[in-house]
Amino acid sequence: MYHLPIIPTSIVAVTFALASLLFTWPSPTYRFSQPSSPNLPMINITHTASFLHSCVLLDSMKALEVSKSDLRHIGKLQEFLPNLEAEDELNEGPVIRKSWEELISNLRTTAHHAQILNSNGIWQTKVLLNEYKAFLRPNSRFKVTVDTVVDKFASALQQFILVSNNLTESVQLAILTHQSLQSRILQAHKRLLIETKQRGFFQYCLNLLLGNGWLMRRESELNAVKTASLIVEAVSPFINNIQIMNEIYKNNLLTLLLPMFRNQRYHNPSTPEDFDTPDLDLQIPGEPILCKSDATGEYWPASIKNYAGVRSTRSEDNNNQSLVFQKYYTVLFFDETISEVPRCFFLTSADREFHTVQIGRIHTTETTYRRFYPKLSNVLASLDLIAAGKAQDPTVKAKHKQFLRVPSQQRVVLYGKYSDKLLFHVGQFLRERYFGNAATSLEAVDPRVLQLSDNARLDYISDILLPEALLLITTAEIYEEASSLSVNPRQYATECLKETDIVDLVNCLRWKPKPI
Repeated sequence: MYHLPIIPTSIVAVTFALASLLFTWPSPTYRFSQPSSPNLPMINITHTASFLHSCVLLDSMKALEVSKSDLRHIGKLQEFLPNLEAEDELNEGPVIRKSWEELISNLRTTAHHAQILNSNGIWQTKVLLNEYKAFLRPNSRFKVTVDTVVDKFASALQQFILVSNNLTESVQLAILTHQSLQSRILQAHKRLLIETKQRGFFQYCLNLLLGNGWLMRRESELNAVKTASLIVEAVSPFINNIQIMNEIYKNNLLTLLLPMFRNQRYHNPSTPEDFDTPDLDLQIPGEPILCKSDATGEYWPASIKNYAGVRSTRSEDNNNQSLVFQKYYTVLFFDETISEVPRCFFLTSADREFHTVQIGRIHTTETTYRRFYPKLSNVLASLDLIAAGKAQDPTVKAKHKQFLRVPSQQRVVLYGKYSDKLLFHVGQFLRERYFGNAATSLEAVDPRVLQLSDNARLDYISDILLPEALLLITTAEIYEEASSLSVNPRQYATECLKETDIVDLVNCLRWKPKPI
């Protein structure tokens, strides 16, 4: 690790005095006003020295150092990968492992760029201080002008910004991969809970029929998912801290360079037109957030639908009016209401407050099996055809045949936002209908289905019949909406079932695991 050299107090004081004469200090927020006078005002030397010393050259730079603890958490991701690969029966296994490997790669890149910014930043600071020393030596053989000092200073700051931009990109990729992986782990966790933790006569019968081997395999998968969730969540503070520290550091650098932009020494990128782009660290659509409906309201689970553009408001600051530009986003709250809010109204999982802030009390009405059964009865005829090997949809018939050829193959299934309790009751009903006493009154079930083992029968229900029942029900519910949008109703229903319950997802992201 590198450290800044100890500079005599007199040199530092004169150095910062020089800096105070060269630069004005605008607010670090996005404010756009009329061009200032070319005559730069005098700034308090003590205040300027304190800002330059604490915000740019020391604190912000050192805060980007990657700790040994952070590196250990990244290493645990790599160490656990073979354990995750061993759970080859896990339905969601392939997509989880792919996201897992992507997260490892993105975190390594993030740590690499942060270390470069930390070490190179300190090294470049030494170069700057040497230039200042040369300027302060009147009898030096090499005459250094004020312009030389300014150019060196600006050049070094711009190099810092380039590295900081690279770090920003890698952090954004890490955030997106991290959130995607957490969502997929949550889906696997919910499914496995259904198969291992449901109580009642049905579960008791399954354990008797399938034996301890089936239950032990599901419990092994569930334990792997729980451990994976803990390991993934453990890297959240590293990602959050690097993002926050990098933004603070970059804002400080831009604050130093803005006076040069005003003097047209360099191009000024901070215009309303350049500012009118969505934040790259947000996944649009679908970013899970905690959002307020007004400035003083409570936070509620929501997701971002789209970017709504930049809007300006008139701000009064010390009797000096200026335009303040804010980015607006269209958000979908958990109760299906839609609103356009400024960026300052919501928190993402990358914000520390996201994990600690109080949220409003949520009252939900869970769909009961009694209310759901009429919808299920409307699609039973289609399910009977599937079990008989005569499905009307060619893709469903192909899934039926493929399952009978390779019953143990991993499959991606969609259960939508339905509760675990409801899915359990529906699965219990389907098992009794197609493999119990009620099966004798149905159209002939495909003999190959009846020849399946008890374990494979359960998989046939959970992988073929249950997902198709939910898809048929959802298709009927959204048929009119899909027709008005001129899209295929079945494909539209599939997309609807892919949506994770936003309340569950936000609660999962807010959950803090025990230290590993």
